[in-house]
Amino acid sequence: MGRVTAADDMLAVADRIRWVYLCRLLMLTAVPTLAVVVSASPTVVFRLSALSGAWLALTLTSLVLARAGRRIAVATLTVMLLGDGIVLTVGWHLLADLSGPIGMLVILYTMSVTLVTTFRTGLKMALWQSLLAILVLDAQAAGLLGRPRDFPVHDVVLYLGWLWAAVIATASLAAVNERELRRRRYEEKVLRELALKLSAEQAPGDAAMVLARFGYSELSARRAAVVIVSTPAYAEQLGPYGLAATVDTDGRQQIAYLPAGEPWPEFVADRVVLCHRPDPAADAWLLSALPHAGNVIISPFAAGDLAGALVLECPRRWPRRLSRRIERRLVATVRQAAAQSAAAIGRATAAAKLAQVANTDGLTGLTTRGRFDALLAERVDGSRPFSVILLDLDHFKAVNDTYGHPAGDAVLRGVAQALRHTCALGDVVARYGGEEIVVLTAGGCAEATAMAERMRLAVQGAETPVAVTASLGAANWPAEGRTADALIEIADRRLYIAKRSGRNRAVTSAADALRAEPAQP
Repeated sequence: MGRVTAADDMLAVADRIRWVYLCRLLMLTAVPTLAVVVSASPTVVFRLSALSGAWLALTLTSLVLARAGRRIAVATLTVMLLGDGIVLTVGWHLLADLSGPIGMLVILYTMSVTLVTTFRTGLKMALWQSLLAILVLDAQAAGLLGRPRDFPVHDVVLYLGWLWAAVIATASLAAVNERELRRRRYEEKVLRELALKLSAEQAPGDAAMVLARFGYSELSARRAAVVIVSTPAYAEQLGPYGLAATVDTDGRQQIAYLPAGEPWPEFVADRVVLCHRPDPAADAWLLSALPHAGNVIISPFAAGDLAGALVLECPRRWPRRLSRRIERRLVATVRQAAAQSAAAIGRATAAAKLAQVANTDGLTGLTTRGRFDALLAERVDGSRPFSVILLDLDHFKAVNDTYGHPAGDAVLRGVAQALRHTCALGDVVARYGGEEIVVLTAGGCAEATAMAERMRLAVQGAETPVAVTASLGAANWPAEGRTADALIEIADRRLYIAKRSGRNRAVTSAADALRAEPAQP
């Protein structure tokens, strides 16, 4: 009776057709049987039996067409349902009783079609039966089908009212069930896609961002955040206090370390918390991730010794009483997504820790030279400007000669720690060799100049057994060099210009080099 789209297919078209054939078989068996039950004449019983048998044989041959493709199958289903309506109409016409057993069979069959196909098909079937009933009654009243017979209008209206009431009620139930099934199928699909995306992420911040984007796009949050609390064992991967991946109202994404001193509440994993207005003292961690948040859903999760929460801010237009009565379906999906992501985030954190151990210098805890070279090659192949900053400790050989190598090692560790705390999230700080340290930082020349000065001051103020200073040189991609070797060469040349011009300074541009280079005799 109507086109069935892919979105409607809670059951496959082939399954729907098989169920319709079963209903049709029962209906065609019931028509002559009811004629016998109501003591119809042998002629009427024979006619109805012959009609039912012929139509059954014809519909069985249509099974071949049903296998010829989706469109042909749907068209065949439509034609067969139209024929079913005609058979039923002939049945109550021959029995001369619209509201009798055959009339009730019409209602039951139309309800069955509604349930096994779609609610739209059921409504169209009801319309088809109504039109056939009116046409036959008019033809009987005009004497076109034998002796003129009049049917009380009241009885006709009452019967059609019962038909439409039954079909609309069944269609409404079918529509609700179909929407719920479609919704559940969609949720299962997006949760599967979430699992696939999470499995592809190797960094905990990236895995957290996948979950935050899921909350923002699929769960219709105004803002979304995933907060992961750090432990001493994962301070290198998550920062000293943890990190937060947030998606703002305009879709902007950010991964940032959590600030110090924010108390983490004792949440229970898988227990969703609804919070209309966060408390500035008790929920400081939440407000640091989503400032001025309100109407918040918090779904804590745990993975091993890691803890965190998926935080969704619902639209502010929701009144307070509704924010406390959020759909159970949404809460269940939030909890499921958080629990599903916990293992992936824990796995990514553990993998990042293992990778960090493999790519970490044993003395300083900085990135190794080999890992730095690989990351530099990736940046060169990218499209975002960045800078390379080379740092060399001034007179470091004198420190080793005067105070011994253990003191020199302590100086390197103190300087490395100071630089890690100075550089931003996403910067790469590596031990380049000996007392040389290199940093990859985003931005152009101006950003490199500011970063180099912060690094110089950080070394000067580092907690080391012997006070040291550093000289620095920087090069910018792509403005000053387009290959890794070219950038390192420029930064190294400027580093030695800084050393020759007095040390404890940074040379980050060609203009700086000209000003700092000592005049040639």
